[in-house]
Amino acid sequence: MEEKEKTKVSPKKITMILVIVLIIILATGSGAYYFLFAEKQDASLQEMMAHGNANGRDMGNLVTSTGVTVIGIDSQEFDVAELDTELEIEEVYLSSGDVVEKDTPILKLTDECVEDARKELTDELTTADLNYRKEVIAYQNAVIVAQYTYDSTVLEADQAEAVYNEAIAKEDRTLADAQKKVDDSLEDVAAYTKQVENFSDYNTSGANEYENQYDALQDLFDELCDAWGYSHGSIPTQKSFADAQKINGDDKYKTLVKLKTLIYTTDETFVDKYQESIDSKTDAEAALVTEQAALVDYQAALEKAQADYQTNCLAAKQTYDMALAKKDQAKSDYDTAVKKAQDALDTAQDAKDDTQDDLADFEASVGDGTLYTKGAGEIIMLTVEAGDELTDGTVVLAFADTETMTVSVSVAQADIAKIYVGEEALVSISDQGTFDGAITEINPDSNSDSRTNITYAVEVTLSGDVSKLTANQTAQVVFGMTSDDRMQEPGGQASEAEQEGGITDETTSH
Repeated sequence: MEEKEKTKVSPKKITMILVIVLIIILATGSGAYYFLFAEKQDASLQEMMAHGNANGRDMGNLVTSTGVTVIGIDSQEFDVAELDTELEIEEVYLSSGDVVEKDTPILKLTDECVEDARKELTDELTTADLNYRKEVIAYQNAVIVAQYTYDSTVLEADQAEAVYNEAIAKEDRTLADAQKKVDDSLEDVAAYTKQVENFSDYNTSGANEYENQYDALQDLFDELCDAWGYSHGSIPTQKSFADAQKINGDDKYKTLVKLKTLIYTTDETFVDKYQESIDSKTDAEAALVTEQAALVDYQAALEKAQADYQTNCLAAKQTYDMALAKKDQAKSDYDTAVKKAQDALDTAQDAKDDTQDDLADFEASVGDGTLYTKGAGEIIMLTVEAGDELTDGTVVLAFADTETMTVSVSVAQADIAKIYVGEEALVSISDQGTFDGAITEINPDSNSDSRTNITYAVEVTLSGDVSKLTANQTAQVVFGMTSDDRMQEPGGQASEAEQEGGITDETTSH
């Protein structure tokens, strides 16, 4: 088991090691060639630099360096989804040194592992599709719930204004009722107080009127008795005036009887009215005491109503404001809930799409059990053999890319800040001419052979037709300059060859 696990990881490690070794060998060869031929300078470039200016530019301040050409290397990785299924190589068709075209068969996998891998990816797609369908339903439910919650919150907020207004109106009525009771009680207390304070024996029930009538009748009676010669005691008193009319006697006697009876009934009425006055005063005093006690209660109730009014109005306002705040927040809460559901749905969709892509990539890559080359060229490294396991990310092979040519140079620490990735450069190659290029890489790690000689590796990729170039050719680079600058340099008229991209030393020398 332990040996099997080592076999799983070793191809990728071996691949990386071989690629690194290959790069080191190429770089070492380039370096050796550079030191052997660094003394060879392009006379045309030297003369151009000596002229000083081209297009108003100070050519003496441009950064220059000498290096060697490097042929591009393309590597092909096995790029499919990471699988639990082991993809076993049954046969390898190519070898190092073979020159291949695009879509040339590289290796064949066993039929069993291809089918197992296809089933694994198909099962993953089925699971992802089911999960996506579940998230579609969950999303729809989440939107419904979010919409219901939003509508309920908005409705509550709309009703909150009516509830708030009714609460304020109720507090207004309660306070007004309490105030009215106090005002009415104050009026009653004032009335009872006035009645008690201004009381006289007769002023309330009219007793004084009957007293005046009694005195007048008594004076008339006394006067008539004296005038007619009757003593006061000889005249009887009847219970009522009707009874007095039934008395026999002469007219004077009857008149005196009627008059005395009237005096009697007037006196009784006076007594009754007087008693009413006394009772009225007593009732007024009792009512005053009762109303004063009630006034105290009404005033206490008013103070409480006033305090409750402030508290209850504030509570109603807070409830109303909270409902409005919830309404303002409702849209944000709705958007958040829908976005959360949408994110989950998008995640499920992405997972489904990824598994679909994984299956499609697998079918496109090794669906028929065979892996093909993605480019053309001479194979300079092959990292797999029959019996190996092919895993995602494995570098299967590397081949020379004759369409890509770079120049590797070293730039002094004092000059490295003057150049940048993407900057144009003019490159002169011995016996081949001049080419335009651009900086594609500046290694951030420095190289040094002493404290004072510190350099940085810079890579310049050439443009134009590089098919005639080979590796390890001496190249001189002027950064920040192009062939257009050279053609406009005084005395530097370019030949037709220069204008086409490649210029020989013979055509550019002065």
